Amino acid sequence: MRAAVVAAALTAACLTTALVPTAAFAAAPSPYAPPAATSTAATANSTSADGATSTNSTSADGATSTNSTSAGSATVTTRAISASAPAATTSAATPAISASAAAATVTTRAVSGAHTDTPAPTPGAAPDEATTPFAGEPVPPVDSPPTPEADPAAGTPAAPPTPPTQGPAADSTDSAEGTTEGTAAPPAPLDPAASDHAPPTATPEPAPPTTAAEVAATIPPPSPTPLPASTWAATTAPAPGQVLVQTDPAAVDYAVDIAWAPPASVTPLGYRVELFSGRSVSNTATLIARAEVDATATRYRIEGVGFGATTVTARVTLIDGASALPDALVSESVTLPAASAGALSLSRAGTPTLSAPTADGFTVTWDAASGDPAPAGYAVRILERRHDQAATSANSFVTTTLDVGATTSAVVTGLEGSSRYLAGVVAYDLVDGVKRFRPSSATSTVPAWSADYVAQTLGERAPTTEWSNPPAAPTADSARSLTWQGAPTTGRYTGGSAVTGYRIDLFTPGAGLVATSEISVDDRDSAPATRFGGLTPGTAYSVRVAAINATGVGERSDFSPLVTTPTGSSPGSRPPAYADRAALQTAISAGIVADATATVGGPVTVDQGQDATVTVPWTGIQSGEAWWYGDATFATTVSTGGASESASARPSLTVSTKGLGPGTHYLLFVSDSELDGGAAPAGAEATVVTVDVVGGGAGGGILTLDDAVLRWGLNDETNNGAYFGGCNYLSAGRTPDPGGSAVFGPAQYAESAGNVTIEKPDASGRYVRASWTTKCLDRTGATLSSGTATPYGGNQFVMTGGAGRVDPATGTATIRWTGDVTVVYYGGLSFWYLSDPVLTVENGTGTLTATVGGFGTDMDDLATWVPLADRTVTLAVFSGAQVGADGFTVTPDYRGVTVALPPGQTAQARSGPDWGSFPQSFVDFHLESGQAAYWYSSGGQADAAKAAQPFTVGYDAATFAAPTAPPETAVKASARVPAGKLPPPRLPAAAVLSALPVATEAVTTDARSSSVVIVESATSAALGDDVILLLAALIALLGLVVVIAGAGGGLVLLGATSRRL
Repeated sequence: MRAAVVAAALTAACLTTALVPTAAFAAAPSPYAPPAATSTAATANSTSADGATSTNSTSADGATSTNSTSAGSATVTTRAISASAPAATTSAATPAISASAAAATVTTRAVSGAHTDTPAPTPGAAPDEATTPFAGEPVPPVDSPPTPEADPAAGTPAAPPTPPTQGPAADSTDSAEGTTEGTAAPPAPLDPAASDHAPPTATPEPAPPTTAAEVAATIPPPSPTPLPASTWAATTAPAPGQVLVQTDPAAVDYAVDIAWAPPASVTPLGYRVELFSGRSVSNTATLIARAEVDATATRYRIEGVGFGATTVTARVTLIDGASALPDALVSESVTLPAASAGALSLSRAGTPTLSAPTADGFTVTWDAASGDPAPAGYAVRILERRHDQAATSANSFVTTTLDVGATTSAVVTGLEGSSRYLAGVVAYDLVDGVKRFRPSSATSTVPAWSADYVAQTLGERAPTTEWSNPPAAPTADSARSLTWQGAPTTGRYTGGSAVTGYRIDLFTPGAGLVATSEISVDDRDSAPATRFGGLTPGTAYSVRVAAINATGVGERSDFSPLVTTPTGSSPGSRPPAYADRAALQTAISAGIVADATATVGGPVTVDQGQDATVTVPWTGIQSGEAWWYGDATFATTVSTGGASESASARPSLTVSTKGLGPGTHYLLFVSDSELDGGAAPAGAEATVVTVDVVGGGAGGGILTLDDAVLRWGLNDETNNGAYFGGCNYLSAGRTPDPGGSAVFGPAQYAESAGNVTIEKPDASGRYVRASWTTKCLDRTGATLSSGTATPYGGNQFVMTGGAGRVDPATGTATIRWTGDVTVVYYGGLSFWYLSDPVLTVENGTGTLTATVGGFGTDMDDLATWVPLADRTVTLAVFSGAQVGADGFTVTPDYRGVTVALPPGQTAQARSGPDWGSFPQSFVDFHLESGQAAYWYSSGGQADAAKAAQPFTVGYDAATFAAPTAPPETAVKASARVPAGKLPPPRLPAAAVLSALPVATEAVTTDARSSSVVIVESATSAALGDDVILLLAALIALLGLVVVIAGAGGGLVLLGATSRRL
């Protein structure tokens, strides 16, 4: 596997670490981890010396290792060394390395091998593999070959050491005490006067080594290889509720051992282990290691922490399977030594330089450590700067540490693409065959993400995540279903390759991972969305999300906030999957929905407006609902106590046909399980029964209306909180022209005017008259807040006095109303009028038109406040309306409706569950008002709030009963905050909307006569009015501010200026 690591520029190399998981942690699949195939890593090595080749292979429970080295080119290649411990489901891999003596080529594939807290290593495993213990006796180091000794029993003399190289200057070689110069004599110089044919002076044979130092000096430096995992024992056991950080008792190695014990009263499903530099765990910029392990883990070892005086502190967070529990366990701080005990010098290598990036690597060069003795060799530490650590001073995660011998240059390959890496170099001495590390060099630096970086890898990788920005919480649609919508993965988190999909994992406390949904997206900017069904009522759930590109599934995010499904669902609150009669008919034709009309002795015939008696087409003990089609109108709940297979013995159901026009209708029976997103149980499959409604009964004939009522709230965004001005809302009548953009006061609001009143639901769902004080509150009395989990306001205009004719027999109607509504956005900074709507229906299909007007401004002339000419537009187009005896409710077309937009306007997003648009003429009007993108899907997180809400028509206002507001979910379907919210007036729509895709950056315009500054943080909470006013005052001193308004989580500051921003 490839290491998931964080990289950032360091001022000292002592602030980094490599995560090394314990094999025992992987002994059982993590309940909150995604399903993954068990991998068996293999390493192939071959050795060639002047044409001779040898191959060695070792197998330990499926782990294979082969080694190969070419003496002529000093090239070593390693490919993922790993041993699999018994019962382990994962295997750790050692980085692959290839190096030459002059310029080492290093290929790394993963973090250095994992430790295990099993009593002994797996037989046959190499000391640096995943099965090496850190408890018990240490094993001999593999990077210091012993001098061959005599074997008296075999009669074999000691093998002579390799003599020092002769030449003009003898090479320096390593010894046990440090570095000594070779003692071979140089060749004798030639006599200039001698004949060309005179023999040269003989060079004397070197004397054989006699001392231990001379023998050690003959040992060649090791080939580039990952440093072996530490083997020292961590002997102290933590008490319950305690975390201990332990280091090498001999003060030689730089690994850190973290051991913990959970409180006796808690049984977690896993742990998050983090290591911070310094004494605080509250600053994420000092995080240098992070991993999650399952509940079987009790300790975690991290290799290569610091290589210099470093203070570290550990934090272990308990995970209940769906979230991180509070009160994390924090260790006492521990300081590592400045250098290994016994190091022969404190001189450091020079700060490395990174250059020549490739798809998966770069070149590292450095100056040798100065002074005497010279180091025996160098270790190169490769660090990755995590994308979510924006500060250049943030700490880094270690990818691997590589012994490159006595070289001062290495070519590193095999790294992740599209990533920024750093490097540090650690000089070491060999004392008694053991590496003694000197303090590390300073680490190479990385600029801010906005600047280019010379050593950024050029290839691609799986997408990364931003741990500090967890996904939005899912929404509980019902007692057994959830929907989730999030923000797209963009920018540097894509791994350098277009995102093609997402994997969304669903978790619940005490159980961990319970479901996975993998979706594809056609547009890289499409927001991911999915639905989970068949869940448990009254249960908490969270999600974790990973983006997918051509390289594979990326890093998984942190847990989202938890949301709890209701203990039950209100009748009629879960519409079936079929939006209208046409969709249902398609399902019947495809065999997805059964037609049981003949089975139950149908079709059923009933007079219009009378009750119909229908046999329930299910068998067994079942529960669900019946819905009329037409337009998916709830009819009644259904419950059977054990119906038999015999049609004559099945229970019957009495259902009203009030509101249905003459003609053939379907009554759809659908189970609770299917309504909640799961599969239908046996005997309760989705089934229709045909009901023929004939004219002449109650409600028959043409109706003449003189006091019809129209109720509508337009969409959720019209009832949402706003970043400035309080909220978006409705006001009765026409608010007078204020002469410019300004937040309304009480005098500019009306709860009623003429035939129009504004109503909103109370806590019980009953509609009551709204007021100035309640317009920006939800039904519980809480203040609306855009970008949070608060519900919507629920305002509706109620317009009475409608006159016209309705013919239920033919499904036709024409009704006209007289009245005005002011639609207010940003508390009044932007508003428009809706007047005199007209409803036209023919055969169940119709339109709702109205006269609209409002105000617009000119960005090039900020003093301009231009009334927009009144015009007639189509507010809604709909189908499937059942023009009944006393009224009907219908949902306008929105989802799947396309809209044509001019150049420069934010494009319509046409993917995801909520893409669509209001009618074209309505959007065209708002291109002038500046609100266009609030009425079609633009790819922001607020798209789910833009869809048209159902409207209701009653034929007699005096007797028509207002419907009860649908039950409110615990949280909104998403954060409801678009990536860049539209600015208020004084900005032409095209100019503002064209900037929205990059709204998180400064937006500038040609400011010869004006300027626009957008300062935004789409995930921030609303700024307080005092902060806004202070900021306005400060900038006003510069002559910049004319209007301030919330926009996408920040501010929009508009005003005149004489220069470009």
